[in-house]
Amino acid sequence: MSDTSQYRPVRGPLPHPVPLNALADVWAALDAPPIVDIPDPGHLANIARANLPIMIGRVLIRAGKMGGKWHVSRDDLKNAAWALTMLAKAAAQPESASGQGAITIRGSDPEWPGKLARMLHDTSQESPVWNGPTWKKAWYWSCQWGCLDFSQIAEALTDAAPEPEHEHESAEAWTVAPHYADFLAAGAALVEEAMIERRRCSRCGALVARRVGWADLDTPVGWENLCVTCLATHDSNLRDYSGQLRDIPYARARYRRENPPTWYRCVVCGLPAVVWDHCHEHGYIRGPLCRGCNANDRWLFRSPYRFDRRPIDHVEQCKGCAGTRPGPGIGAAIIQYWIATEAVAPDGHDHPQKVEYSAFPSKLSIQEAIRQQTYAVEPLAWTCRECEEHWEQSIDPDQLLVVSLQVPTYLLTGDLSLITADVKLAASEPTG
Repeated sequence: MSDTSQYRPVRGPLPHPVPLNALADVWAALDAPPIVDIPDPGHLANIARANLPIMIGRVLIRAGKMGGKWHVSRDDLKNAAWALTMLAKAAAQPESASGQGAITIRGSDPEWPGKLARMLHDTSQESPVWNGPTWKKAWYWSCQWGCLDFSQIAEALTDAAPEPEHEHESAEAWTVAPHYADFLAAGAALVEEAMIERRRCSRCGALVARRVGWADLDTPVGWENLCVTCLATHDSNLRDYSGQLRDIPYARARYRRENPPTWYRCVVCGLPAVVWDHCHEHGYIRGPLCRGCNANDRWLFRSPYRFDRRPIDHVEQCKGCAGTRPGPGIGAAIIQYWIATEAVAPDGHDHPQKVEYSAFPSKLSIQEAIRQQTYAVEPLAWTCRECEEHWEQSIDPDQLLVVSLQVPTYLLTGDLSLITADVKLAASEPTG
């Protein structure tokens, strides 16, 4: 733990802001070497919203919100373009072109070389293994490595690589030119520093190993990480939401500006809210959500909320969905709620509080099953963090059909028994 007695957060206006949707045009005008591939504005906005570092080359790009829209610093973009130009010039020197001094990286290597080798192995596959959200993939495989196009700076050496010592390791290896290796090492160090700063409270300067109970807040001065103590002080001034913007179309921005979500607590988990969540089918505001609940709605039905009505009460706030034409989004959400409440751990498991979902049917897969009238979705997977047992629970297509047909009636009557199945989902035997 570092001494925080003299800590003062350094914040100020973003120098020469550039909207994210204009970043590509600004970057093209800087005439930087074509060795980067920048993610689209939507992915960059999600990365900034998660308070993760955005890096181009080896320059960290500052991001902030202005007028409700994400911006980055033009000065940082210029610095990144200049650094890449210098890198390209150094790499073009005769001694670099000859490949002398190039380093070889493998997945078993420590620190950044092994991390990069494993990333190159995954992206070289026809179907890279990635089960997380696409924006997080964009951060890990792009921003974390400076958005560099590794097809131009790394060369596979599969034939020259030794056999791996362990089954999970890849035999593949890559060679990286010395100038690029130094560039990547410097960039990896910057990202590491930025990730450490995510664990520092923006107000009191406390630095912790894990951010348990912390929150990221969208404040007038930018995103802040608040520790438990500072969050409690901030939380004492927040309001409970009681439908102030119910039935207001999200497109009416004036109402959102006059009632910023940062005045309220998240209607699901109670943390400080940062966004006005709205129904994408009908466009009506549903209520204020924190960053985590807004970005991970498919996981709202995980513990500790899987036996709680708050998530499903929230998605029902759209008057369009509660009418005669519920959208596919809320229908899938209600089915998710039914799956979460009907699923149970196998009898005899000794660590019920340590059980969590490792795979949960997504809204998209449920909507597709209903559209195709197959009513078959992927199984529900469980994992125990204590004993590392893993098991699956199949979802009965007939039960799913009954629940989906009852969704419109349930929304009109509020009768929860309409979406409660009589038979529990069938659980397979746990495997250790």
